[in-house]
Amino acid sequence: MFGSSEGFTPVFDLASLNGSNGFRIDGSDLNDNLGSSVSSAGDINGDGFDDLIVAAFGSSSTNYIETSYVVFGASRGFDSTLNAANINGSNGFRIDTPISSNRIGYSVSNAGDVNGDGFDDLLIGAKYTNPNGQEAAGTTYVVFGKASGFGSSINLADINGHNGFVINGIDEYDVSGYSVSAAGDVNGDGFDDLIIGAPGSLLYRDQRGESYVIFGRDFTGKVTRQGTAGNDLLLGTNNDDILVGGLGNDTLRGGAGSDVLYGGAGNDVLSYGAIDRRIDGGSGTDTLAVDISGLTIDLTTTPNNRITGIEIIDLTGTGDNTLQLTRLDLLDLSDTTNQLIVKGNTGDRITSTLQGWISGGTTPLDNNLYNRYTSGAATLLVDTDITQTIS
Repeated sequence: MFGSSEGFTPVFDLASLNGSNGFRIDGSDLNDNLGSSVSSAGDINGDGFDDLIVAAFGSSSTNYIETSYVVFGASRGFDSTLNAANINGSNGFRIDTPISSNRIGYSVSNAGDVNGDGFDDLLIGAKYTNPNGQEAAGTTYVVFGKASGFGSSINLADINGHNGFVINGIDEYDVSGYSVSAAGDVNGDGFDDLIIGAPGSLLYRDQRGESYVIFGRDFTGKVTRQGTAGNDLLLGTNNDDILVGGLGNDTLRGGAGSDVLYGGAGNDVLSYGAIDRRIDGGSGTDTLAVDISGLTIDLTTTPNNRITGIEIIDLTGTGDNTLQLTRLDLLDLSDTTNQLIVKGNTGDRITSTLQGWISGGTTPLDNNLYNRYTSGAATLLVDTDITQTIS
């Protein structure tokens, strides 16, 4: 079911899904039980559209045949129904399991970007596996995202450390993987973390249960430069770089390539590049800065997951830069505030029209004056030196 700016009726009939307001995903066979677990998959292939993961631990007469399906997001639109049998590598892929009857896919989730390569990753829980001979200790599979090459299917038995990794439960009847989820960046190092639930057996244990938080890191050796716990300056090259600031108030400047910039904790400054693949300021009050002149940041055409964790946009650079955005673009920039501060000087421009902005006078901030605009939950503060076309 697609989100909408037009609002919803108090009751929505799922039978009315028609491809324009959402679509239905059908199992391919009887007793597939498709939809037993569903979740956002983040943007696993880095195309700017969020994807879906749907589990189907269906049954036959003798065993469970456990499969999960990833459906790619797209701008091309969808038919009213999608049969899982028609997922073919171009519109998504199937995740097959090495062992049946282990409830693989009992819980599925987006993991965030645990290895810092700029692609979201997947979590698949399997609560009844028997790793290392420990009955029902459970297993969680992490599948790394990538730009291409999934094919129509992958098998979890082929996970090898380069394309993902496996997390096994510790003791018998832990049922680790009973629940799995992204945890965000718990320790502020710039890598997303994950959490796994292991509630324990209902029959053989005291049911105290455990949950495990696993920190993300550069598992695959793709990070170009990584900061320290202090304040760092990380510089990219002419190649495609991945810069991860971590703790501290860091400055990240990518080079001429299609870069990934992760600020982590602290009040960071991340330089904007027109072809950068992903920019995330992380926690703190973070600034997206323009270092050159004559550049346009057009958030109206930029996928919402490409630039996140930003509370300030600084157009100053070396002159005459432009920002274009809608009210919804502003609301998508930060998880911690609905306010955006836009800095700049004479020659810079901002355009945001037909958004219902209401002028609220001027506001002093850091020895400068800012024009204040509100629209619904969104607040926009714009340096008075910037040419403003706002309505």
